[in-house]
Amino acid sequence: MKNFYKINTVIGCLLLIGSLFLMSCDDFTASQRYKHNEFFISGLIHFGTFIDHEHPIFIGKTISPFDGNWQDIPESGADVKIYEYSDLSTLKDSVSLTFSWEIVGYYDVENYLKIKENHFYKIEAKIGNELIWAETNIPPIIEIETSETAFTDSLSENLPQIVYETANQKNPIEIRSYLPETENTYVLKVRLYCLEDFSFGYPEYTNKYMNSGPEKENEYEDPMTGFPRKVEYFQEYEPTKIHGEQYSVVMDSQYSGGIIFFGDYSLTYSSISDNYYKYLYKPEGYKHGGIHNGYGYFGATADKTIYAKFVSE
Repeated sequence: MKNFYKINTVIGCLLLIGSLFLMSCDDFTASQRYKHNEFFISGLIHFGTFIDHEHPIFIGKTISPFDGNWQDIPESGADVKIYEYSDLSTLKDSVSLTFSWEIVGYYDVENYLKIKENHFYKIEAKIGNELIWAETNIPPIIEIETSETAFTDSLSENLPQIVYETANQKNPIEIRSYLPETENTYVLKVRLYCLEDFSFGYPEYTNKYMNSGPEKENEYEDPMTGFPRKVEYFQEYEPTKIHGEQYSVVMDSQYSGGIIFFGDYSLTYSSISDNYYKYLYKPEGYKHGGIHNGYGYFGATADKTIYAKFVSE
């Protein structure tokens, strides 16, 4: 598991580096505007968890595209702190993060600071005389309502079975959000991940017009994007407010479009903070992720995961 997060952290940061490089190029040739040693942060905090080995924060710097060494990207000597506020001005707690080459990132060694609802978080990274910082709020907390016979919230060897061809109609997913009175919309990021291990021709495609299953491992899981084993998308929603209740509702009755294979799946729904949303959808999103004196993003999510086995009728 640790290697999985290390690989994905490195891949994500290399993509960010590539974006920073492209922004400095004209007609695919490096211009004089290119600068190396620009700092960036790549970090998500998750409601109800710690900044641990599975959820590290990456801090690095750009390198020259001509003579730079990729091993120089991680900035292992930063003084990194996380501050917790109950509102924008009331400091409640703080913790220093430690760098680990095992995960190529910074984490809370003692699991001291658990990310809380209705709080704000600030990161400061001091590198020499430079201070890179960002702030984020915790997005609306969500709950998922489903038929107990269709999904489960715990992973096991025998997951509930859902007929793929009728999944959207018979097993829609209800996402409940607890929005403040001042908010009418929120953003959901959806991650559908096939839990089956690859072998030649397995798992089987849900699209009957394709081959029975992938014949190469990178056909099953692209090493850079994870597609089609992993399908991710995000969208801004205006949920329906339920009269007399404290929550609002979004119904997802289109999720089966992201189920590419038959077999066991995890479905993760995440409400995401404004910083992370802007990073995902804006052109040159690395400039809009909330980082001051640098690039990248510092955002937050509130996640819920459910599991099911998709079978053919």
